[in-house]
Amino acid sequence: MKTEDAGSPVPAEATTAAPSARPRAKRTARPQGHAETVSGADESASKRKSTTRAGTAKKAGQATKQKTTATAKAKAAARAASPVKSKDGGKAAAAVKTRPNAPSGKPAETTSTASRKAPVRLDEADSRSAAAKPTGQKSAAPAQGSAVPARVPRTAGPSAFARLLLFAHRLFGDRAGGRNEFISTAGFTGLGGEAFDDPDRASAYGYRATPRALLGWVLDELNPDYERTSFVDFGAGKGRVVLEAARRPFMRCLGIEISPSLHEDAEQNLMHWPRSHMACREVDYVRDSILRAKLPDGPLVIWMFNPATDRFILRVAARLAERATAGQQITLVYVDPRHDMPFRQAPFFRARGIKDWRIRLLSPYRVRIWQAGPQISPQS
Repeated sequence: MKTEDAGSPVPAEATTAAPSARPRAKRTARPQGHAETVSGADESASKRKSTTRAGTAKKAGQATKQKTTATAKAKAAARAASPVKSKDGGKAAAAVKTRPNAPSGKPAETTSTASRKAPVRLDEADSRSAAAKPTGQKSAAPAQGSAVPARVPRTAGPSAFARLLLFAHRLFGDRAGGRNEFISTAGFTGLGGEAFDDPDRASAYGYRATPRALLGWVLDELNPDYERTSFVDFGAGKGRVVLEAARRPFMRCLGIEISPSLHEDAEQNLMHWPRSHMACREVDYVRDSILRAKLPDGPLVIWMFNPATDRFILRVAARLAERATAGQQITLVYVDPRHDMPFRQAPFFRARGIKDWRIRLLSPYRVRIWQAGPQISPQS
C-alpha cells in the first residue's frame, strides 16, 4: 500500500474536484395527495367541533325538557291533592289517569280531571275596591282546597269619542273654572294610601272630577225651585260639584265625604272660594258616611257620581225610598250609573227622560235621572 508524503504536491485535478465533493441535502419530493390529506384533516376537525356543539345543545334541550316535565308533574299532583266541590255539594273524587308505559323507578304521571273542570269563583267587588287596601299590605295566600278568586274583568272603558269629549271638557271648561281653587279638583284621587276607621270605608270608591259644564246642563234640564230646594253631593271629594252648584240660588248646598283628606281639601277650597261667585250663602261639607249623614228637609237634588259599590248603593236606595215615602221630594242625578239596578227596579223611583241635547251628545259619561216623592206616580 502506497502512502503519499505531506510535502508532495497535490494534483490540480484533485484541487478542482474538491468543492463538488461536498454532500448535498436531498430534497424529498412531496407525495401527490398531500394537499388533499391536509384539507381532509381540517374537515374532520370542523366536523368534530360541530358534533360537539350539537351534542351540548341537545343535552341542554333535554335538561330543559326534563325540568318542564317535572314542573308539570308537580302542578298535576297539587291539583289532584286539592279537594274540589261538585255541583251536588259533595267532594268529587279526582279522576286519576296513569300513563301506561311509565318506566320502572319513576312515579306515574297523574292528572286531575275534576280540578280542570272546577268552576272558579269571581269576586263581586268592583276592580277599584282594591285601592281601599292600605299600601304595603300583602294579600293572604288562599287556603289549600279553596277556589282561587280570579281578577274581576274591568267594565268596558269609555270609547274614543268619550275620551275626546273628556279631554275637551278638561281643556276648555274645567281649566278656566279652576283658577279660583286653592287645591286643584281635577283628575282622580284614590283611597288606597289613606287609613281611617269607618265601617263603610271598604265600600267607598276614589274621587273623580265631574265636568263643570255637565253640572250646568243638568241643572238647566231640571230647573228646580231653587229657593225651596237643597243640593246634596253624595261623595263630594274635593268639593268641585258643591262649589259649582253654589252659583245657583239653592236654599242650601251640602257635600258629604267619608275620606278625611278629601274632606279637608274641600274645606280649604271653600275657604278660598270667592263669595262673589256664590248665589247660595249656606254651603257646607260634612265628613261622614252617606248612610249616616243628616239630610236637609224639603225638596232635594242629589248628585251621585258612582261613589260606592253595588251593595252600598242598594242601601242608599233604601234610605232614599224611606224618605220619599215619608213625603220628601227627591231628584237623583246618577252620573256613570254602574249600579243603578235598585233604582230601576224599585217602585218608588221613576226615571225621567233627558231632553237637553248637550247632555245626550256632549257628555263624556252616561247620566240617569230618577225622581221620587208624593208628586211622582210610582212606576209599574
